[in-house]
Amino acid sequence: MEKIIKDGILYTGKNELTIIGYDGSGGNITIPEKIDGKPVVSIGKNAFVESRITNVIIPNGIKTIGICAFDRNDLTSIIIPDSVISIEENAFTENKLTNVIIPDRVIFIGDYVFALNPITNVTIGKGVTTIGKNAFWQNHLKSIIIPNNVVSIGKSAFWENYLTSVTIGANIKLSASFRYGFERSYNENNQTAGNYTRTGISKNKWSKL
Repeated sequence: MEKIIKDGILYTGKNELTIIGYDGSGGNITIPEKIDGKPVVSIGKNAFVESRITNVIIPNGIKTIGICAFDRNDLTSIIIPDSVISIEENAFTENKLTNVIIPDRVIFIGDYVFALNPITNVTIGKGVTTIGKNAFWQNHLKSIIIPNNVVSIGKSAFWENYLTSVTIGANIKLSASFRYGFERSYNENNQTAGNYTRTGISKNKWSKL
């Protein structure tokens, strides 16, 4: 399989390219949309793990952000392009992200994807069906809206946040995804969609509006 190195980024592929490594100095990086006419379609496993990256521009055309792709960097913001369909396990774990918008074409959010980030606001796209376990563990979220297409939320997906407002779509069956009494209130209301609130993060009693 042909390999290409450009600006410290290592690519592989024949007609379409996948990023498989990085040997640059970190800081700001830009991923090109094409190299020698070949589209860059995927960021592979561990591609930029622990690379001291503070900012990255991901081009439209990327479909998959792989396992641990940007794990343990210094990213403070990220724009996920509309072409992305899947964000794999630990893709953005342990960065400095505060705001995340997940586009509507994304179907899958893997385990621990945004764990250990100071995220205060997240928009989950309408196309998302699966949110993995601990996906938003130890963020700073105060509210969350789960869209209708979501059918699976992994264990502790929103554990250790500051949630006082949760809006649930129509198709979701929950286990211990939110904790702190939310599941009890949800089940007592026959797992109905709607907005659930509590008066403070130390309170286990949630009410359905």
